[in-house]
Amino acid sequence: MERSEDTVFRHIVEEVGELAEELTIATGMTYKTAGADGVIGESIDAIISLVDMIYVHSKRNGIEITQEMMMEIASKKLAKWEDYAWRLSNR
Repeated sequence: MERSEDTVFRHIVEEVGELAEELTIATGMTYKTAGADGVIGESIDAIISLVDMIYVHSKRNGIEITQEMMMEIASKKLAKWEDYAWRLSNR
């Protein structure tokens, strides 16, 4: 089976669902017990799946993406998030 953006996206949704389940458990909103990965592990799984989407999308569109390129984009995005979080916390 060829990996496509659609199949990778479905996996992302599954991982985010598992993260939601762990958050529900962590906040005491269910009788279930936490899985071995917990919130942190499921968050990492979701991140890895999202990075996979970048690679699959880039390959399909003939874009050569490197880790350095992703880190440069991520640094810019993180700076925006940090600015937003700072503004929220200083209201």
